[in-house]
Amino acid sequence: MNDKGSTLVVVVFTMLIVLFLGTGLLEISTMDFMMSNNQVDAIKAYYIAEAGMNKAIAALRHDQVTQSTILGLKESNLPYTLPLGEDFGATENHEGNFSIMVTKLGLDPGNKWRKLILSSTGKYDKAKRVILSEVQMNIGGGVSPFLSSGVAVISDGKVTTNNECKITGNVYAKGNIDIGSSKARINGSVFGYGDSTRIGSNDRITGDLMSSGTVNLDSPTFIDGDLLGSVKVSINSYSHIGGDVQSQNIDDSGSDCIVEGNLYGIQNVKTGSNWNVSKDLFSSGTVTTGSSSTIQGNLYGKRDISLGSGTHIGGNIQGKQLVTLNSNAYTDKNLYGQSNVTLESSAKVTGDLLSSGNVTLKSSAKVIQNLYSSQNIFLESSAKANGGIQGEGTVSLGSSAGTEGSIFARGGISIGSSGSVLGDMVSYGDIELKSSNATVHGDVFGLGSNKSIYVRSDGIVKGTTVSHGSLSSEWHATFGNDVYGKTVSLGGGNAVSGNIHYVQPPCSYPRDFPANKIKQIEESEFPQAPDFPSFPSFPGFPEPSALFNILTTPPFPGIPQVTPEQYQEESTKITQENINLSNLSSGVYYVDNSVSNVNVSGAYTGVITIVSKGKITVTGNITTEDHQANGLMLLSFKEIYFNWNITAGDALFFCVPYNGSNGQITTSSSCKLQGGVIAGNFTLGSSSELICDDSISQKFGIGSSGISSVVVNHWSESTN
Repeated sequence: MNDKGSTLVVVVFTMLIVLFLGTGLLEISTMDFMMSNNQVDAIKAYYIAEAGMNKAIAALRHDQVTQSTILGLKESNLPYTLPLGEDFGATENHEGNFSIMVTKLGLDPGNKWRKLILSSTGKYDKAKRVILSEVQMNIGGGVSPFLSSGVAVISDGKVTTNNECKITGNVYAKGNIDIGSSKARINGSVFGYGDSTRIGSNDRITGDLMSSGTVNLDSPTFIDGDLLGSVKVSINSYSHIGGDVQSQNIDDSGSDCIVEGNLYGIQNVKTGSNWNVSKDLFSSGTVTTGSSSTIQGNLYGKRDISLGSGTHIGGNIQGKQLVTLNSNAYTDKNLYGQSNVTLESSAKVTGDLLSSGNVTLKSSAKVIQNLYSSQNIFLESSAKANGGIQGEGTVSLGSSAGTEGSIFARGGISIGSSGSVLGDMVSYGDIELKSSNATVHGDVFGLGSNKSIYVRSDGIVKGTTVSHGSLSSEWHATFGNDVYGKTVSLGGGNAVSGNIHYVQPPCSYPRDFPANKIKQIEESEFPQAPDFPSFPSFPGFPEPSALFNILTTPPFPGIPQVTPEQYQEESTKITQENINLSNLSSGVYYVDNSVSNVNVSGAYTGVITIVSKGKITVTGNITTEDHQANGLMLLSFKEIYFNWNITAGDALFFCVPYNGSNGQITTSSSCKLQGGVIAGNFTLGSSSELICDDSISQKFGIGSSGISSVVVNHWSESTN
């Protein structure tokens, strides 16, 4: 009995020991699992922090907004959180994110660099890791892309120049452009983004002229590069374009213009007389040329084409609708018309003419090679198609009209008085030699069983005549060889040099014709007609991009977005109304807001910026001795004005539209500016000059960070 009790006690103790051991092992496993998960979360947090730091450095290198933000930071702004945070792997139970903070800032007194301590904090659930990096941003200066190399003027509104002005450098204007008459000159390109751009008479642009609106060129105007007017281009007399011309509509009433490139009208093209285009002309709409004009290349028109009298096309003509060559107009190559084609008197196609519509050659018009039409062909008096004629419809030759080749027609053929065909004639329709001396030197085949061949008085067929229908003639017709007809009726006085063959009686023939030369035969014994030649196919109508370098206006560069408040705190204050630059050293000077107009003049040394919320008037010359080292920027938020006969060199003139002002910069006459202009509107007085100076724009950081490089000096994980 006692042994049984002791056994129970041992079992109970053993079970308790196993329970305690199991519980302990479970707690250890749970702790290990939690520690493992925490380690995984910490690794995820680290990689999130690393991704954040990489994104921050990329933004410092490439994002202008981030660059400008850093350049505007002061010690008093720290710590500063950059707006670059991003969530990662957000789910119902987990969320990861990073944030970027600038904790320290080092400034170079010479404004050559910025040093930053960046802190990137990565979080995943409850785990957090921090990466620190020391970054140096090296400042190259300049306002690119707002005033990049070669730019003289950027205007947020209009640009106006008066007579005999000169600008060296490119001009950009968001508004209208008006270049005054009388030998104004732009040594660069002009880019207009307003409704209209006008270039005055005797003006010259040595680069391109590109406008998003309408372009009007007075007589004469000289553009050495390309000309683009997205809406419309009007070119007046004696103008000269050195490159391509492109517009929705090209409309001109002027004469004697020269285009050394291509002429491309997205809708319609209309030129004046005596134009000379050195390359191709393409229009998606109509083409109308003035008299005596020359297109040295090909002409393509998707709608009606009308060439003025005496116009010369050096290449092919290809039209999808009506094509008209007026009197004495001509092409050196082929004409392809997918609708009706008309050659007025004495017009000429030196190559082939191929048309899907009717073709009409007026008096003395010529096709030197072959003439093809899917419909009817009309050659009026003295018109000629020397190579041959092939029509799917009828062919009609007027008096003295003719061809040195053969005629093949699915419809009828008629030859007027003194008309001439040196080759054969083959037709499935009626054939008629209408009047005296209408002559076919080859054979004539009428293949229609219910059709006829009819030769009127004094008509002549020198070869064999074959009609699978009726053959008849009037008085004094001449047949130079055998004649064949299902029925034959020849008039009196006819001359037949060969035999007469007929299928169905009766057979009528001249009274004195020998009976032994008259034979009744089967139609199967008739001579075989030559086969119809294969009808040529039209060349594919090219797309403009296959022909031309399609012109587009580059994006407007914009003007820097700055405010007076950006300069007030860090600048030296100026309270006087008259500033002699020789009294200033390098630095930024802010004119007190109580001064509504400040007068500036003098010789300066160093790199100086003068900022005014009011008007700046340049009352005297501005000069400097060291062109490379020195630079001046005048920045106004109202207006900048130059008095008469002012010389202002090595300066950037910047006027910002602000609080209702239009940011106007104006020079009086006879001024000379060297540097660059950024303005809401810009007016250059008569006989004034503006010369672009790239070295000036590189000395100032307005409108762009001017960051040349970003270097990571140190990268580590924070142990705090």
